[in-house]
Formats: sequence, structure tokens, C-alpha cells
Amino acid sequence: MLEHLPRKHVIVAFPDTRISRVEKMSGIFRFLTGRNNWDIEMRQKPLKEADIKNADGVLLTGLSASESVSAVEASDIPTVLIAAECSRRSNITIINTDAAAIGRQTASHIISSGSYETFACVLPEYPSAFSLSCAKAFAVEVKRHSGNCIFLSENLSALVTMKKPVAIFALNDDLASSTINECRKLKLSVPDDVAIIGFGNDAMTCENHRPTISSVEPDFEK
Repeated sequence: MLEHLPRKHVIVAFPDTRISRVEKMSGIFRFLTGRNNWDIEMRQKPLKEADIKNADGVLLTGLSASESVSAVEASDIPTVLIAAECSRRSNITIINTDAAAIGRQTASHIISSGSYETFACVLPEYPSAFSLSCAKAFAVEVKRHSGNCIFLSENLSALVTMKKPVAIFALNDDLASSTINECRKLKLSVPDDVAIIGFGNDAMTCENHRPTISSVEPDFEK
């Protein structure tokens, strides 16, 4: 039977298919089903100024948005940026997730759902403005209700000495997954010693992990 087989360390490598990008595109195409006057040109690489010279409009999201900002700033073409910023203020709409609200609500949910002794946020190695704002709001809300929150990066050895149980907010599902793996190496039980909540609710990551990952689900499609 499977439970008697020795455990193996297996690495699965695959391209980045974040659910946030898939659902944002689903929302865009759902909107377009009611239109027939847009000729869509799909691009998966950052745009240069020459690429958009003859366009009537530009919509950018994900990594391509942040890497295409200089082209957008040099143009006055109607533009929508999702999860990105630029200095241009005319003919542009910028849509960002409310990071502070997510941080506060996640903290409130964790506090109300269990009796945790300590709290932590796990940040990516190079945190975005969104991650920093979300983590800060989470920590402020924790302090307002219960106590202090510490910030951790990929080195999670501090978890060993923290008073258990620990509640962790990982700023994306990949971080939540790696945090579970690190806890396993540190001989910490999930969720008994360390409870983890991610962000994004990517089913590929969350549902296929053991234990499965609870995760905040933004309305990316909307």
C-alpha cells in the first residue's frame, strides 16, 4: 500500500502559470464578448515605444506591465495598467488591488479563527510595493488585537524558537508552499505548530499540496 512506501524528494519544474494572470485575461475576454470592434494583438513580451506607435489602446498586466512602463510614459495612447504604476497622468487608468485592506482582513480572519501565540509574515526576496503594504497592514491589525508580528524571508529558522502555535501570512501561494516545505525540514507540524495562509488561491499550488493550502482569493477576473 502507498502509505508503506518510503518518502521521496521529487522536484517538479514547470513554467509560470499564475492564476492571477489567467483570470485577469478571462475577465478581459469576457468583456470583449459584447464587442466586435476591437482587433486584439496578444503580446507576451515587454513593449517598446515603437510597438505601440500605431495602436489605438494598450492594456498591460503582470510582469510585462512594469517592464513596459517607459514605452507607455512616452505615449499618449489610451492605456490601462493592472497592478503597475507609471508617472503619466493623462489618458490612463491604473487598477490596483487594495493591499492594505487585504492585510487587515487576513489578520482579522486568522485572529478570529484560532488561538495563536505568535504571528509572522513571509515576504518574497524582492518584495513589491503590494507585498510591503499588505504585510504592514497585517502587522498593524495583529498588534491592535493580539500582539506583535515579525517579518520573515526565505530563512525561516526563527520559527523554531517562536512560541507555538504560529500563524503565518505568506504573501503569495508559492511562498506558502515553500514555507510548508521549510517547516517540514525544521520538524514543525503544519497546521499544529504553524498555520499558514497564502494569497492568490492558485488551485494548482493550493489543492495539490499536502496539507492543502488555505489562501486569500482576490477577484482577479472582475
